[in-house]
Amino acid sequence: MRKEESTAYFMITPVTIALIFAVGYPFIMAIYLSMTDAEAGKSGSFIGLYNFVQLARSPLFQTAFKNSLLYTFVTVAVKLPLGLIL
Repeated sequence: MRKEESTAYFMITPVTIALIFAVGYPFIMAIYLSMTDAEAGKSGSFIGLYNFVQLARSPLFQTAFKNSLLYTFVTVAVKLPLGLIL
């Protein structure tokens, strides 16, 4: 490795480590908290995928999910040909 390359890696290492912690810690905590019954100000107990099962069974979520899929497919179907024509 050339000296310039090793210097460059040395200089970006602190920022890379900080970025990993700034993104990684909240990501891991979000996954952990999604698998507990924690509320604001109270620690929760581990419940596994129960929250996700309840979410999938919710009629409100199912309607929102269908609407999101419909919106996505319609906008792609309209914008793709329009983009190719223009």
